[in-house]
Amino acid sequence: MHALFVQLGLIEELEGESKHGTPMTEKDKKILLEKAHNAIILNLGDKVLRQVSKKKTTTRLWMKLESLYVTKSLVNCMYLKHALYSYKMSSEKGISEHLNEFDP
Repeated sequence: MHALFVQLGLIEELEGESKHGTPMTEKDKKILLEKAHNAIILNLGDKVLRQVSKKKTTTRLWMKLESLYVTKSLVNCMYLKHALYSYKMSSEKGISEHLNEFDP
């Protein structure tokens, strides 16, 4: 998402500083937040979109996505390490298939 925001020119604007060093008006800020919200929504899959569809603001949407996917608990770390260390590749599949399969 960070790369998409950079591409759309939203990173500096969302941080509160415009590219020209002038402060943003409320109307401009609202437009940029709406663009950011739409950029996130357009890049989500159907399964994820169902889980976050009720979040109307960009901040709440982002917080929901973080709560779903940015878990830094010990259990999650142990699960990911176990999945990595116990993964076995078979010779019948290509590398791209293995990468897709390993995505936990």
